[in-house]
Amino acid sequence: MSIQDIKRICGTAPEDYTQVIPTGSNYIFYNDPSYSALNLYDFFGGAATVNSYEECAYYVSLGFDTSEFNIFDIGTYAIAALGIFLATVFLLKKFKFNKISLKSGVSHKYLQTRTLLKKKKVKFAILGIYTLIQNYFIFDFVKTKALRIPKFIDEYIALTSNVNFFQSLDFNAGSFIGGSYSIYLTSGPISSLGSVVGWFVTNNIYISRISNYYWLVFLELIFIYLLIRFYKMSASSLFLFSSLFILLIPWWQGGLYSLGEIASMIIFINSLFLFSKFRKTSLILFSFSIFFGKILTLLPFSFFYLAILSSEKSVKKAVTDFLYFIIPLITWLILIFFNFENGTVFEYIQQQISLVLNHQSSGVAQDTSINIVESISTSEVSNWNFYDKLRLGYSPVVFIILLLKNKSKINNYFGNLVYPLISAFSITYIWFWILSPTKWMRYSQHFSIILIITLLYFLSSNITKDKIDYLLITALLGIFIENQKFLILMLLGVVVLFLLFKKDTSNTIIINYIIIIFIFIDISIPYFEKEFISEIQNPLPECLISISSEVCRDAYIEG
Repeated sequence: MSIQDIKRICGTAPEDYTQVIPTGSNYIFYNDPSYSALNLYDFFGGAATVNSYEECAYYVSLGFDTSEFNIFDIGTYAIAALGIFLATVFLLKKFKFNKISLKSGVSHKYLQTRTLLKKKKVKFAILGIYTLIQNYFIFDFVKTKALRIPKFIDEYIALTSNVNFFQSLDFNAGSFIGGSYSIYLTSGPISSLGSVVGWFVTNNIYISRISNYYWLVFLELIFIYLLIRFYKMSASSLFLFSSLFILLIPWWQGGLYSLGEIASMIIFINSLFLFSKFRKTSLILFSFSIFFGKILTLLPFSFFYLAILSSEKSVKKAVTDFLYFIIPLITWLILIFFNFENGTVFEYIQQQISLVLNHQSSGVAQDTSINIVESISTSEVSNWNFYDKLRLGYSPVVFIILLLKNKSKINNYFGNLVYPLISAFSITYIWFWILSPTKWMRYSQHFSIILIITLLYFLSSNITKDKIDYLLITALLGIFIENQKFLILMLLGVVVLFLLFKKDTSNTIIINYIIIIFIFIDISIPYFEKEFISEIQNPLPECLISISSEVCRDAYIEG
């Protein structure tokens, strides 16, 4: 356990605290009357009641936590998951179509159609029941997160500016942040459509957060519908993944805060996959994700399109592409022309460029004498745990190797995709780790979302037949499991066993469902650990009249 874990569980250390190292099994900790006793548990079922900070810190350092979840609970979940899996397999096999000989004058075609319809009804019934169960626990997980995350001024700015935008096209969070269409409003309208709807209906910040999660899910579902129409992909597994993948994204609560990274990158990566089929529409969507979402998305797009240009070498196509790409930009500039309070459109562009280049996270204006190691040690990364560093530092390298290894298969399936995809992915990864001084985790979403969604699409497309590839994909997705880290090893173990006994790898859709079940287990465990169910109350009654008022803003900041 880290120092952060001790602080989280035991509280702030007293000024006179010194680490206690027991000299033997008979060592006795002294009770502290001012310390509230805690019940702690370890992974193997052990329990201890601690009555002082010293005693608490000692047991936490041994691996104890407030969670009662242990190895015996894992067995229970594993048996339940296995039971669901076996029951599903049994039902599918029972209703699987077998050739039926003609009997009593009934046509073979009629019997075949009837059997297939019966099989589909069973599959839809199973899928429907599982979807209801999964989404029940997802809603509780998202609601709990929405209630627990602290206030964040960027949330107020994003929500207020977009509430005003959808009310009157006035992109305005107040004069304190620059007024109408200020360059400091960095999360565009697509980032918080769900929050805005939630706010219009309830004027409740918590419901707005929850609503924005479902807006992101809906956004992904739209693209899944388009993709399965033109690519042979597993619709059922993608449908189940659509409400789970957001929970794999590091610092996914940015979506609850109405920030622009997740929404803009969902549009970006899906537009990339649709590019070979709908080039013009994709270019409009790329531009939309940048100018109505997050301006930083311009970085991966630029290198994606440079890779396209280098392979096509067509000036005519480039000119046509540019004309479609600027449609959202022109729309945005027209809005600025009529509403920008701090100058002309040209001055807005100058101010925007200056903001980007001089932003504390851009790295453009940083001291060139600072080396990479020093940059990392002085950034937010120094507070990350081992898993964050692994999934955001090393997993992307394995991801690129996986893409190159399967280049021909991927290009044959999705069009000329691999090099443009690697270009878009690599530049944001390099910018984040080498150039950005702050290395805020929210900015890693510009490459982590590309990784997660791409792997889900590859897995659902059954592109590869290599067992090593399936294991790598499972490992790369599994490492993003956030809450119960032991599930990562369990997931790998189950997939390894499946691949060992699976001789034919031409259809391994079952791996999708194994991953889905493990992610589902991860987000459902907290439900059973809670002592009570939190109610959604209205924390900001001062905002009922106007979210833009100073009274509302002060209540948000002070609350």
